[in-house]
Amino acid sequence: MNLSSNWTPLTMPRPAASPAPHPNAISLELAFTAANTLALVAWSLLVARTHVANNARPNNRDELLKIAKVTRLAEQGVRFTAIVFAVAYFGALAAYVVTSGVGVGVFGSFSSLQGIKSLFANDVVLLGGWLHYLAFDLVVASHGALNEGQYGVPRALTIGLSLPLSFIAGPVGYLCSRCLVRVYSRRTTQ
Repeated sequence: MNLSSNWTPLTMPRPAASPAPHPNAISLELAFTAANTLALVAWSLLVARTHVANNARPNNRDELLKIAKVTRLAEQGVRFTAIVFAVAYFGALAAYVVTSGVGVGVFGSFSSLQGIKSLFANDVVLLGGWLHYLAFDLVVASHGALNEGQYGVPRALTIGLSLPLSFIAGPVGYLCSRCLVRVYSRRTTQ
């Protein structure tokens, strides 16, 4: 019996060919880096605003005005960042619709998991999705932090729990924020 004639070597499957890089890959990478940097600045402003606003015990009118100015500037920075992300997201989405040739028919791709997978194979759409994520989580966290401050949630819980959860897993942070507001709103009414 000759085993060598029936033997075939085991070969590792070759990885699928990588898609060709997007023609604007360098500028997309730069946009991604800029968005991440801007997001970190905005989240830092959000934490600072939460800390100052929830920790403020002004002794006089001048201190109160300074605190109000700092919190207002930080809040405006957070809102401005969210608007920048929203505009950039819209631009990425519009660029994809215009350059891909699919037109508004692209929205049919959201009807299946495979459709979404094929959409996100495009770098422009992937960047747009990331901008959507950054903007949405920032807005949700900002509103949550404001609500928590209004209902007397300790800033340690806001800064140490709901903001990090909103940053990492937006919907979980939102749920945490709503639970904290619910618990502390009951405490203030009793």
